[in-house]
Amino acid sequence: MNKKKCSLWTAIICGLLLILPGCDSQPAANITLPELLSHPGCNSSCWQGIEPEITNREQLLQYLEENNIEYTTTPGTPVTNAEYFYWSIGNLPLSSDGEVILVDVAIYVPTNRVADISIGRIDLCVSTVIRDYGLPRSVSLYDSSYVLAYPSQQLMFFADVQLAKVYSFDIRSQQLIEEDFVTRTYPPIPQDGSTIENLISEDCVDQFSY
Repeated sequence: MNKKKCSLWTAIICGLLLILPGCDSQPAANITLPELLSHPGCNSSCWQGIEPEITNREQLLQYLEENNIEYTTTPGTPVTNAEYFYWSIGNLPLSSDGEVILVDVAIYVPTNRVADISIGRIDLCVSTVIRDYGLPRSVSLYDSSYVLAYPSQQLMFFADVQLAKVYSFDIRSQQLIEEDFVTRTYPPIPQDGSTIENLISEDCVDQFSY
């Protein structure tokens, strides 16, 4: 990376450090996103012990049974036997005003192992993600969303272009995230710092508390 680009990213990071402390986000939060998305038995980001490419179908079913989770699935196909497991949770997280929010969980099992965990119907400030994980490796434009990719953390955050807030995130293997870029599913957009700056608001308040 040349000196000009280094100076640019240094300036962006310094600017974010000035902005983030003043952002009134997650007033009721007690832990950070990395703490929420970690588990003693996981090697990287995971959801309550369920980890992409590690957790198999039987372990997922055991988790659902032990936690009395009512779920639905899409029927497996004869070719791939792929399944999606869906459920909603209403006891975690709570909104900043204490009201229960239903958060959608969808887990994709293409063969025998979990490949992708998608958490939807959330409402997070982009500044919260950057505070906890730093600047994304890449930002892509997908439909009406920005995709903030963190391959080494096995995370992809989806932010609404107009609202500039994260509404869902995926936990998937680093390999799959990088393949998305290789296959151009989420083609990265040129970065001059303005994209990230436009997604940050000092007045942003998280509605996703944990």
